[in-house]
Amino acid sequence: MDITPGIYRHYRGGLYRLHRVATHSESEEPMVLYEALYDTDPKWRWCVRPLKMFSEEVELPDGQKVPRFAEIKEQTPENMPEIKCDVSNLVRLFSLLQLTKEQPLTGYLTAGLKLSQTATLAEHHYTTALSAYFIAREIERAGGQINVSRLVIMALIHDLGELFGGDISGPLNRRYPDLREAKDRIAERAIDLLGGYLKETGREELKALWEEFEHGDSDEAVIGKIMDQMDHQFYLEHYCYRPSAGADYRSAFVDQHILVLTAKIKDPATKHVMDNFLSEFKTNFFGRGFEGLALLMK
Repeated sequence: MDITPGIYRHYRGGLYRLHRVATHSESEEPMVLYEALYDTDPKWRWCVRPLKMFSEEVELPDGQKVPRFAEIKEQTPENMPEIKCDVSNLVRLFSLLQLTKEQPLTGYLTAGLKLSQTATLAEHHYTTALSAYFIAREIERAGGQINVSRLVIMALIHDLGELFGGDISGPLNRRYPDLREAKDRIAERAIDLLGGYLKETGREELKALWEEFEHGDSDEAVIGKIMDQMDHQFYLEHYCYRPSAGADYRSAFVDQHILVLTAKIKDPATKHVMDNFLSEFKTNFFGRGFEGLALLMK
């Protein structure tokens, strides 16, 4: 039976590398040694089975017969097809994204921070996305249903609409709905502009994820909004920010615009994790200022 080492796909989808055909020392039956090429239990990474079984056909529920393992021809410089790839627009997009490192979140100015203290759009996106990733993994460990990749990407792009100076503080947005509408239109145009440097599917995905964050009610969108707002709260703690006398609005803001968002979460385990996270922040961290040294000295 003619079979050669190489990459094979199991009829259920897994990829394997067949390393060699060997002979059973007692029965002299030909055996194959093969390796799983995907993340699996270590005890199943290396396997052997009779060559006859490896090479046979199996019958699918619809009656169709297919090979148990079908060989996939590995690409080499000799057999690789011509690849057409135009990345010139990506170069232009990446150049524009450098502006995120310069664009300040001017909404902090109305809170009393100095311009030199404001975070940039890139800084905000980074810490929001990283925090979203860690909270999502905690949700997974608690048995919650969450699309980690979708959440993290939303956190990375959610404020891209502010790239060209579109940051307007939250209080103004809530006080003047028409101003919020104008900001949304500017943001949408900015997303359209940036998406124009992507291929059609990438452009549609960017717009869909941005719109989901802005207007959607999925658990990923709700958690993204919470982590977005919480990143601002942690930033204010980092600067030991205290509202001036007679203007202590932070506690009410956390209660009325962050804690209440968990009521929109549909998955019970996910809601439980987020409630615990926000309770821990409000009870044991909020209003104490930056505690980096104290945390490191424990």
